[in-house]
Amino acid sequence: MEYIRDCLACVGSIFPMVNPFSTVPIFLSLTIRMTVEERVKLGDRACRNATIIMLVALFLGTLFLHFFNISVSSLRVAGGLVVSFLGFSMLFPSSAPTGIDPSSASQSGVNYAVIPLAFPNMAGAGTLATIMTISAINASKESWSERIYSYTASSLAIIIVGVLCLLVLRISNRIKKFLGPEGIDAMTRIMGLIMVCIGVQFIATGVGEFKIVHDLKYSQPISVQQIQSTPNPTVTPLVPIDMIKTTQKKEEISEAPQSAPEESETMKNADNPQ
Repeated sequence: MEYIRDCLACVGSIFPMVNPFSTVPIFLSLTIRMTVEERVKLGDRACRNATIIMLVALFLGTLFLHFFNISVSSLRVAGGLVVSFLGFSMLFPSSAPTGIDPSSASQSGVNYAVIPLAFPNMAGAGTLATIMTISAINASKESWSERIYSYTASSLAIIIVGVLCLLVLRISNRIKKFLGPEGIDAMTRIMGLIMVCIGVQFIATGVGEFKIVHDLKYSQPISVQQIQSTPNPTVTPLVPIDMIKTTQKKEEISEAPQSAPEESETMKNADNPQ
């Protein structure tokens, strides 16, 4: 159950970044002059290429970070900014044209399965930043068993996302007829809001990690400094109590007031002899 939960958590983080629903209008415009079989083949190739790109980013993302000496906190903040920017662009889309010419979609020499469908529409900057962050978290595990567990769960999540994208592109015509332009726009805005929330969470986590590292490196709590500056206290050993001696002292103290009056009477007799 824990493995399934972790896998679904990765799917929930990656799927809003991929957002195959936002790819449906571009996919339909590119395949407007294609037959149904050609459209299905193009969608399958695009999803396969996007899955390969995401898997490469998962397994080679840590090497990329180590090569450029980039910390996980920096990647979290940068990825959060990119994801938030893309989310805002989906929340408030511009009316500018996308620059894709639908009339050239039937040319055999153009491979739309890689660009723009696989990259940057499905496996774009936000998706790669999220996957590289997951890769860095997986690589930071202490034991090899935990790393293998995390990488297998993340790989399965990427494959599930690729299958979901394939299903969405295969039923793109039905989705367009069912949702309509307004429904697709609403779905895109909802995905954009989720992306903004994920990006803000990435930024908050990265800033918190920066603060923790700064506190550990440049400052210490006052109580710790006081404990380190004070010398070791000397502990005096406990002396065992002799009960017999204490009882004798108590008896001597109780008898002392009774002998005092006798001494005073002898002194008076010595001073006033008869």
